[in-house]
Amino acid sequence: MTEKEDPLVKAFKELGLKPGEDTWDIVFGGKKRAVAVKHKALEKIAAAKKMSFDNPIIIETDATNRVCVMSVRGHIGDRSEWAIGEAAPYNIDKGTNKQSYPYAMAEKRAKDRVILKLLNVAGDYYSEAESEEFKEENHKPKQTPPPQPDPEREADL
Repeated sequence: MTEKEDPLVKAFKELGLKPGEDTWDIVFGGKKRAVAVKHKALEKIAAAKKMSFDNPIIIETDATNRVCVMSVRGHIGDRSEWAIGEAAPYNIDKGTNKQSYPYAMAEKRAKDRVILKLLNVAGDYYSEAESEEFKEENHKPKQTPPPQPDPEREADL
């Protein structure tokens, strides 16, 4: 898909969203695999494109164990798409119990997937909510400190 025909790039320009601030490359094995998009950017695009969403259908729920699975259907014009959003300790915080809102996470994942499908860019782009492994801090270039002088070598000079 060329940048000219990429609906997400077009929406970013129309809304003044900034690649690099609202997106980042997903890198595995030293190679760019896809692009992650912030949830708030996808929500802005959905609103601007007048996407609408049906109420979610809860497929599985267990608040005590922090599990939620739901289906969400979204619409743009005469097109519809649906997606599943899931949240459980093993895929929201790797069992550290930091994520206390599995219903919100399941909804974010489902809606973001639907938005990307309605834009015809699913697979080329992913939501930041998709996976803990896609989080921005996991894909920022590592800052290496500048080399420090070796005091022993300087003493010889």
